[in-house]
Amino acid sequence: MAEAYSNYAFYAGACGGKLGEGDYAVFAPRAAAEIDRRSFGRAAGAAREDEALAEALRRCECELVDIICAYARLPAGVASQDNDGLRLAFCRERGEDEAAACARACRRWLPGALLYAG
Repeated sequence: MAEAYSNYAFYAGACGGKLGEGDYAVFAPRAAAEIDRRSFGRAAGAAREDEALAEALRRCECELVDIICAYARLPAGVASQDNDGLRLAFCRERGEDEAAACARACRRWLPGALLYAG
């Protein structure tokens, strides 16, 4: 299981998180795992040595909790629109949108060197 970078008190206080503690407990491990995946497992070790990075990781995890929760609650599948006789139908893939939103959050909070694969 991924190491948590934040806790509920930080999420609700410093980040202004709106989820209840139960929902936070469900989505925080997924957010931490996302950070570990995108940092190739380097985040936890680096955070122990750098308080500024530890703060960035906490804030990134909080944002990821909200993103992952929001996408988990979206209905996947076919969506449609009607406008004065014109009907549009399309299929929305939740996974690609969620991955892009998570990538943006990680790039916003984490240094490029931590996300670099080379």
